[in-house]
Amino acid sequence: DLEDEIEGLETRIKNLQDEAKELDTEVSDRKIAMKDAEAAIVKFKEQQNNVRNNREFESLSKEIEYQELEIKLHEKRMKEAKIKIVSKKEVLDEAKERLELRKGDLKVKQDELNEIVGETQKEE
Repeated sequence: DLEDEIEGLETRIKNLQDEAKELDTEVSDRKIAMKDAEAAIVKFKEQQNNVRNNREFESLSKEIEYQELEIKLHEKRMKEAKIKIVSKKEVLDEAKERLELRKGDLKVKQDELNEIVGETQKEE
């Protein structure tokens, strides 16, 4: 029973670590996307200086606005991901502590079992 619980905790820890890695990857991907959006804004602002008519200017203004909204969205999602990372790490630490306790319990129980088996063999 303890062995099953230990195995379950080890699986849970591995899954939590994988999820944390995925969230870290998401954060770095969003940082890259933000940099791309910032570069696009610079490009569109340069293009605004060379427009021929008002329609082109408005179109570029909309693109700039869209990229700014994309940046805000990425910032929001990054904050959410960072919060999730913190909570996953807290749960992960709790699971690791519990795993260590259970491993200690298992060792004590195995030692007791070995002692009983040894005494039983002596009696036979």
